[in-house]
Amino acid sequence: MNVQRILFPTDFSPCSEIALDHALFHAEINDAELHIAHCITWNDRENQSPAHMPDADTIMLHMQKVARVQMEETLDPHQEKPFKIKEKLLTGPRPAETILDYVKHEEIDMVVMGTHGRQGLYYFLMGSTAEEVVRLAPCPVLTVREHGEYASLHMIRKILVPVDFSDASRRALVRAKYMASLHGAELLALHVLRKLDFPVGGLDAGFTFINEWLPKVKDEQMGRLETILKETKGPDVPCKGMIDVGNPARDIVHAAKIQRADLIVMPTHGHTGFDRLIMGSTAERVLRMASCPVYTEKFKD
Repeated sequence: MNVQRILFPTDFSPCSEIALDHALFHAEINDAELHIAHCITWNDRENQSPAHMPDADTIMLHMQKVARVQMEETLDPHQEKPFKIKEKLLTGPRPAETILDYVKHEEIDMVVMGTHGRQGLYYFLMGSTAEEVVRLAPCPVLTVREHGEYASLHMIRKILVPVDFSDASRRALVRAKYMASLHGAELLALHVLRKLDFPVGGLDAGFTFINEWLPKVKDEQMGRLETILKETKGPDVPCKGMIDVGNPARDIVHAAKIQRADLIVMPTHGHTGFDRLIMGSTAERVLRMASCPVYTEKFKD
């Protein structure tokens, strides 16, 4: 993948400060131009402000002034970097929409951004800017969780790739191979057998499956996974296959933590609307929970 322009959207939060290190790192190893952007959202100008409040234009000018000061403080320690850094103040109705417009207009090759990893009722009501960008961006997105145990930047030595045997996950595996070669990293390929795929029945049927059939199924899937690892195009890198049983998103996050993976590489299908509300996205759940950064890209089946 030829990465010439990287976008780092920032809201100047501690979460963004952590993600900035990753943006700088990837800009340097790819010799790419780094765009650092802050989005100022505006409300409907037709709504008149109360008499005792400043008008919308005055508020906007003040927000831009504050943002410029914060941007200078963010950029000042990195003026001597060996790659070009461009700063941008963007305005729009919603951060995700404004970021996505900038990605398309500037032909950005990769987005690096922080995610707060919110869950529960707050997430249901407020959503996530990062997840919307991941879902709709035409380019790859690297997300860094605020409270990730391994969010601080260091060498990438292990890359975890979830494989469900779809064409999309195979293409993600190819991408991960090239990334592993670039960093001199080991590749970990994980396939999760979902509990929902197990045969249903009484208690005896459950025990029969676990005692007799589950080991056979795991051996079969491991053989299939090892075949894919051998046949997948890309550079020759150290590879290890793993089989787990349970919930895909939870087990991917757990495996990344146990194996001390430095990066998760996986496809996202870009579900929207009712389909997303009902089905959700494994990739979105992983980036919400993972301790390490998560690289997502749309790989069509």
